[in-house]
Amino acid sequence: MSPEPRTLITTKLHRPLVTGNHVERSRLTQQLQRGLSQPLTLVCAGAGFGKTTLVSCWLSVLEEQQGQAQGALRSAWLSLDSHDSDLASFLTYFIAALRTRFPDACAGTLNLIGARTDPPPGLLAATLINEIALLPEPFVVVLDDFGCLRGEAVPELLNLLLQHWPPSMHMVLISRYNPPLSLARLRANGQISEIRSRDLRFTREETLAYLAMVLPEPPN
Repeated sequence: MSPEPRTLITTKLHRPLVTGNHVERSRLTQQLQRGLSQPLTLVCAGAGFGKTTLVSCWLSVLEEQQGQAQGALRSAWLSLDSHDSDLASFLTYFIAALRTRFPDACAGTLNLIGARTDPPPGLLAATLINEIALLPEPFVVVLDDFGCLRGEAVPELLNLLLQHWPPSMHMVLISRYNPPLSLARLRANGQISEIRSRDLRFTREETLAYLAMVLPEPPN
């Protein structure tokens, strides 16, 4: 499992900037806010539905509302690509994302994935769960473009995490496709909040707001 030594691409850990040229979608940011009571939020729709922009806007709103107040909810971001399908690569980046907020997070897990022999998945998951549970404050971690991952290694790890989810962590998965997780079980257990293409379609009011923003004003 030990990954090839390489330099992390730090821009993968940066939340995309939100420009002023977007429609405020308070109904969806409120839905994301309500989802904090569950371990996992899935934002799933095809290309062009504004999934990443929505989640980034929500986190911006959270930051504005909470500022530097004590107990403010921290957030970490990871933009995935197909190379992160390898479990060691995924965990290396995942922990790097956590360390943007908690600089010493998950040292034991890093040691495991850097070992000469691959640790059993159960040991890896248990170590990660225990170390996340020790983090001093609640937080949100966003995994963008989760659907680009291939294979079963990363979804299997998440399924193990969901059996004993660290209560301080809320995860948002952004994907074009249903992730290979036990979605039926998650729904039955009340562990997941979902935003789908039907939710992301513009309402009449949002369409009018968008048109007013992009169309030129008529001449006087």
